Amino acid sequence: MGMARMVALVFGAIFVLVGIIGFIPAISPMTDMEGMEVADAAVLGIVPVNAVANIVHILLGGILLYASTSVSMAILVLRAFGVAYLLLGVIGLFAPNGFGIMPLGGAEMIIHFLTAIIFLGVGFMVPGEAVDSRSTA
Repeated sequence: MGMARMVALVFGAIFVLVGIIGFIPAISPMTDMEGMEVADAAVLGIVPVNAVANIVHILLGGILLYASTSVSMAILVLRAFGVAYLLLGVIGLFAPNGFGIMPLGGAEMIIHFLTAIIFLGVGFMVPGEAVDSRSTA
């Protein structure tokens, strides 16, 4: 399994797990973080989340897991999600409350930037000519 597929698989599993953990009060206690009024809980008491963020994490994790079945799909999804996470990190600098939708500041913003770096790095590290057995011309 190549690097792009492995990263998509590992991060997909992590995202699904984080999304589920966000709904479990024993692991994600209710929080009152300053500037994070939309946060309902904090995963492991650190990362602010709410129901919207949890659902988004589960959905994106599912997409990453599916993308891990093909090199070309993994590369495409890592690149797209890398750009999206970079934008979320920048938005978190100016709107940590995510415009009242979901928390984007604090630890979440740092995680978004790190995720963007990993996704973009791996997504663009693989040569453009790389194809897998499913994508034959």
